[in-house]
Amino acid sequence: MSINKFQNPFTRVNLSNKKNLLVVVSVFVVVAVGTTAFLFTNNENAKTNEGPVANSNFKDWLKPNSELKVGNNRYVSTCQVITPADVKEIFGLITAETNVTEEYLDTSVAADDKNAYRSYKTSCGYYPLVEIDANQYTEEDRVTNLANSMRLADPKQLEKAVSDYEIAANAADSANAKKIILKMKESLDLYKKNYKPTYNSTLTTDQTNGIILPSDPKRYEFIMLYDNVQYTFKVGGAVLAADRKPLSDPASAEILEQLEKLYERSIDHLRDTSLSQSPAPTIIDGDTEKHGANQILDACSVLSKELFANVTKTKPEETVKRTSVEPDVKAKKYATAKPEEPIYPVNMCDRTSKTDTLSDEASHSISIYLHSGDTHDAAIKKLKLGGLLPLKKPYSKVKTDAELAIKVSSGENDDTYLIAEGPYLIRLSYRIDKNSGGIGDYDFGTASDKKYIETINALVKSLKSDIKQTK
Repeated sequence: MSINKFQNPFTRVNLSNKKNLLVVVSVFVVVAVGTTAFLFTNNENAKTNEGPVANSNFKDWLKPNSELKVGNNRYVSTCQVITPADVKEIFGLITAETNVTEEYLDTSVAADDKNAYRSYKTSCGYYPLVEIDANQYTEEDRVTNLANSMRLADPKQLEKAVSDYEIAANAADSANAKKIILKMKESLDLYKKNYKPTYNSTLTTDQTNGIILPSDPKRYEFIMLYDNVQYTFKVGGAVLAADRKPLSDPASAEILEQLEKLYERSIDHLRDTSLSQSPAPTIIDGDTEKHGANQILDACSVLSKELFANVTKTKPEETVKRTSVEPDVKAKKYATAKPEEPIYPVNMCDRTSKTDTLSDEASHSISIYLHSGDTHDAAIKKLKLGGLLPLKKPYSKVKTDAELAIKVSSGENDDTYLIAEGPYLIRLSYRIDKNSGGIGDYDFGTASDKKYIETINALVKSLKSDIKQTK
């Protein structure tokens, strides 16, 4: 078998775990107009705002108990493709406003007839800096099909885009921008020789390793293939779109520099056959995993998939939505906060039941916001001051296993429960949407008071169990 120039720089020893892996990833770098230099340069201002990336010895609340797979392929966690450490390395800072929003897989998916030709979407967003979307497929032939066509524009359009970007890189005399342009030109040569606007496969993944090209010549998006992985990078679009600058403008060089760094770091991680399958850390930045004397807990550990299944009597979706604790939480001010109100580290978890859209089965969705406080009295004070949700009538106390539970009605079929247990606070929402007869036609509603109380009692038990793990 011949070895092509895309393969050599990134050859790895063991490909057995990922031989037929396809991940589709979109990376978005969001930059506000007027702040380009701050985000794209490791300048002195950025350095003074740096904080330590979360300690690797912090508890990994969501580490899988065993290896996760999608079909026969090893699952890749998107927040491990670009990590908090990578964000700090590329952008020079993780600010107090950086927010990690994630959708991750916590259950393996079998390669059976029911899951044939299906993809599982996961995502990782370090807002407002970088967002990553991924689609991982259960079947194997989709890999070579996508590798062949890449679903890109006509080669002539791509050639024009690469040429414009090269003008920008040369005008800025940027070494990193020129480096990624060289990879694009090499990729374009291979692409033009094998271009077919269909899914008929002629290229192998060995041949396509390292390909990177514009995915849309009219936007600031790029597509990359490596080891049966397809990436789409969207870089700096907010700045150039607002200014309506052409791709050949020297400002594009900054985007190309970021692209080159994201490209290299992603490949570095994907070469690792034992890459962690955990989601992003509960705490992405800081030198402590406590608030006061108490452990900061993870909402998706408290609202576990086992708890969800037991309460809802349904099978949970394989993917879960969550957020991590924002950096420097004491600097964060909430719109509802009073001057004397304590500010708590908070993270969110949202689980949904796996429902066939063709059936009349109800869809269950439970989400919690978990606030990790310092004292019980301060937590109660925060709740009563409206720190979780403005306490507008009607609301009422509810008898549960929690030290305090309050029901807040925001409108018809829209209830929320606020829970206090020790120094911890939980904002709970439980929806049950029922199929009203047609495909995708649902009646939206909230869980009954009885079901809410059952859920609260289960959450309190889970919370206490997690607290014991930290002692």
